[in-house]
Amino acid sequence: ISEMGIAPPARGVYRSGSATVGLLLACTVRLYSMLLLPHLADSNAAARAPESTNMGYVAALGVAVQGVFTLETSVSPQTSLHFAGAIAFVLGTMWHADASNALFADLGDSALALSPAARIAIGLRRVCSEGLPVMLMLVPVGLEAWQWATS
Repeated sequence: ISEMGIAPPARGVYRSGSATVGLLLACTVRLYSMLLLPHLADSNAAARAPESTNMGYVAALGVAVQGVFTLETSVSPQTSLHFAGAIAFVLGTMWHADASNALFADLGDSALALSPAARIAIGLRRVCSEGLPVMLMLVPVGLEAWQWATS
């Protein structure tokens, strides 16, 4: 995906799209912290609530940074910032998911614990957050390494 933002006119679309995604993700994290976390923060894992929110913001910032500082065909400070943003997005997402999963694991007898739809959503979220991000990151990195090694 990053290669799509190397040259104009796609660079402008890539930058504005990534900045928009970062803003929307930050807004979603804000809603999560205002609407859902107060109902989860009275569990034993309540200390993880600020970590969950902060790492969500790190992920949002990472998306925006990697989009604004696009990939270049050579190693440069801009390319380094692009990779730093991508790493911040991946790590922020994983840490946010870990902290959130800890909060969701200790629902007690709350309304969320009694809802079948919430239990399904929480289970699906856990499956997606515990193994999928690493696998998704390793596939393109492995393909790039293979392409580099064979050329």
